[in-house]
Amino acid sequence: GDMWCQDTCDFIAVTLAMGRLQVVLRNLGAAMGHGSKVGAAPRRMLLCGTPGEEHTTGLSVVSTILQHHGWQVNVCAYIDEVEEIISLARAETYDVIGLTLSCNRFLQSLIDCVDQLHAVFEDSPPRVLVGGHAFLAHPEFLTKVRYDAFASDAVEAVKVANQLYEDTRTERLEATAGCC
Repeated sequence: GDMWCQDTCDFIAVTLAMGRLQVVLRNLGAAMGHGSKVGAAPRRMLLCGTPGEEHTTGLSVVSTILQHHGWQVNVCAYIDEVEEIISLARAETYDVIGLTLSCNRFLQSLIDCVDQLHAVFEDSPPRVLVGGHAFLAHPEFLTKVRYDAFASDAVEAVKVANQLYEDTRTERLEATAGCC
C-alpha cells in the first residue's frame, strides 16, 4: 500500500502481488481448516467493508483467521449502500458485525451504517467490531463511531470477537434467568 501511494509500484505490480496474496490466503485457509468444535454453538459474524470501500484484502485475511478459530463468517465486499448491510444484518442472526474502514473518505458512511444498525435493532443492537487502516492512521476516528470494540489486526479481531460473543452470551443468560 505504501509503495502504491508513493508511486514506486505501478498498477500491474500491485495486481500481480494481490493475485499472489489471494492464492496464499486460499491455500492458508485450506491448510488451516475450520476450527469449529463438535457440539459447540456456532459463532456468527457478518464482515463487511464500509459502503463505498473497494479494498477487500483485509476482509479476506480476517475472514480466513476467524474461520480457523471456529467462526462462521459471511463476508460482503463491495457494498455500495448502507441499506445493503442493514438488509444482510436483518436476514440472519449474527453475534458480531465487523466493519472495516481503509480510507478516511468513507468515515461518514461508516458512522451512518453503525447508527442505522443501532436504530434498526434498537431492542438488541448487534455487537459492532471495527478495524482497518484508517483507524490506525487516525485513531481519533474511533471517537466518532458508536462501536463495541476495535481490533488493530486479524489476530486481535479473533480475541475481541470471542470476548464480544462471551459478553453477549452472558447477558442473554442473565436476562433469561431474571425473567423466570
